[in-house]
Amino acid sequence: MNIIPWLGHRSALANRRHESRESEFQALERSFGRMLSEFWADPFRFSPADAFDRLAPLPTIDIKNKKNEIVISAEVPGMSAEDVDVEVNDRILTISGEKSESDESREGDSYYSERRYGHFSRSIELPPEADPDSIEAKVKKGVLTIRVKKSNPTNSKKVSVNA
Repeated sequence: MNIIPWLGHRSALANRRHESRESEFQALERSFGRMLSEFWADPFRFSPADAFDRLAPLPTIDIKNKKNEIVISAEVPGMSAEDVDVEVNDRILTISGEKSESDESREGDSYYSERRYGHFSRSIELPPEADPDSIEAKVKKGVLTIRVKKSNPTNSKKVSVNA
């Protein structure tokens, strides 16, 4: 006598699960095939620059909201102050920059050349208490540090109500 009746043969439920897995795999295979055929139908639909922009990493940003100031740090490895722009427009602080590298070497009859170029832009909305006229920015050891002082919150005024 078999204590576990389904051991040794498949139950109807197991068959349905197996068929379901096969159809999911077939659906995945079909969608992958469709994606490849769409790519090969028009492989130049995206320019290399577009592809690089999509792959170019945005700088990692840390924001510290301190009592009297906001400190924003952005990682910009290998970049100098001339490579980075900081701009404020309607409380939107935008950090942007360009990085270009080239490597060239010649050995005998061999010549090797490689160039990389990338542009990034990242925007942050500043809080209402941020004073855009007080912004200071500096780059040191691959880190851009931006300091924004907060305006004095004592701009409140008691208004008398007349009858």
